[in-house]
Parts: sequence; C-alpha cells; structure tokens
Amino acid sequence: MEKPVVKIILIQSLGHSGSTIFERALASTGHVTSLGEVYQTLRGLDEDADAEMRRACSCGQRAQHCPIWSEMSQTDSGSSYADRLGSFVNRVSEKTGNNILVDSSKCIEQARAYRALLCRGLIQVHPVVLVRDYRAWCSSRKFRQHLGESGTWHYIRRAWHWLAYNLSIRQRLMYLGYQPQVVLYEDFAKYPGRIVQGVLETAGCTGARLPENGDLSLSDHHAVRGNNLRKDRARSSRIRYSEDWKTDWRTRRLLPFVIGPELFRRHAMRKYGL
Repeated sequence: MEKPVVKIILIQSLGHSGSTIFERALASTGHVTSLGEVYQTLRGLDEDADAEMRRACSCGQRAQHCPIWSEMSQTDSGSSYADRLGSFVNRVSEKTGNNILVDSSKCIEQARAYRALLCRGLIQVHPVVLVRDYRAWCSSRKFRQHLGESGTWHYIRRAWHWLAYNLSIRQRLMYLGYQPQVVLYEDFAKYPGRIVQGVLETAGCTGARLPENGDLSLSDHHAVRGNNLRKDRARSSRIRYSEDWKTDWRTRRLLPFVIGPELFRRHAMRKYGL
C-alpha cells in the first residue's frame, strides 16, 4: 500500500494568541499529532542537545524519554536543516500512524524550510494564521512592559506591533506560494468544534471531532518548546476565553482610536477581528 503523504498544519501567530490550546484541540481529535514549536526545538538541539533533551515535554516526560523527541539525537547533524526536518516529520508520522502533524513554529524561517520539502513533493503544508483580537492580545501582554515604558505607551506600542505582524504574515506566506487560512481565536473559543473541523477538512481530514466532554488532556501532544501552559495539563485541557481586557479603559477606548482607522483603511475588519 502506498504510504500517505505527510501533511503539516503550520500555525503562524504572535505569542499569547492561543496557539497552545489550539494545537492541543487539533491533536485531541485522534487524527493528528501536535509537535509544538519544532523550529525552536531543532535549533535548541543544534546549540545544546543535552540541555534540550532535559526539557519537559507536554506529554509528561522529559524530551529524552518522550517517544517522539527521544530519537532526535540520532539525526545526522551534518545534513541541511530542511533534510533534518523532512526526516523528522516522516519519522513521527510512521511512529504515530498519523499523517497530519501540527507545527506551531511562529517564524517564517520554518515556512521556508517546509517550502523546500514541498517543492520536492515530500510533504503538503497547510499554513494557518491564528489571530487574537488586538485588544485582548495587548491586555495579555501588559505584564511584559519594558523598563521605563509607561502603561499607556506600552499599549500603543503593542497595538502597532500586532497590526504590523498580522498585516504582513499573510503576505509573506503568499509570497512563498502558500494560501494561508486565517482563524480568529475568538471564533475558535466560541465554536471550537466547527473551527477545528474546518481546519482539518482543509488539510484533507474529514469526520474529525473534538471529544464530546471537551477534555483535551488526552491529545497526542508533544511540545518541548512553547508557552509554559503546555506543561500544565489542568489549564490546557479546556478551551477558555478571557474577557479581562474589557475592564481596562485603554483596551476599550484608546486602542480602537489608535489603530482602528488603519484597520478600516486596509479593509481588514473582517479578517483581523476588529
């Protein structure tokens, strides 16, 4: 029987946009294996393999004991990054029996590496741009204020950063020849079953469903790099949506005034969740 082609769902997003819970939801369907931020993990192995292997994996084991990542020490370090990546994803597919893998590497370099494999006909890639409402995203980042930066200026700076990234990432992916699918985190939080099913159908997987009880803790999830939420099964086993940002006047009044006109000018309201 012919071996099915490996399909990669590549999540591109800003940090704190919900990619950890989103990829865990995809992996909870039983048709998908999620690998976290693969680019950062493979680069970490290049820099210090022993330290990287001591990191905790979201499966509950150290990477050196994880059934997925424990074999990475056997990879030929002399080969190119794209070759190593191709070898890795094919090995994971064979080991798990799933030909759909989720990679939440939040960098365009990973998309370029997959593009090289795609051009050789070795894999298929389905990029997903995950976008969180800019008001909620800025509010979630307020604890990372730069030294000497006022609270209000921090919100404005973050809002423009959100705008620049989300207006450019789709264009950069399209420049590489991809047709990215845009998913709003708020839509996912409200209608998780519908969004997950839509993403997987785009990747060629029909009939996938989330667990009826909504518990994501049994998902096939092996993330060594990413948000620390990946290691907390209690918090990452349920889909949540926080509306704490609505209590801050800066997110409710200031930010729409600052970047709202630019979103209107670019006709980005529907695509980017204003």
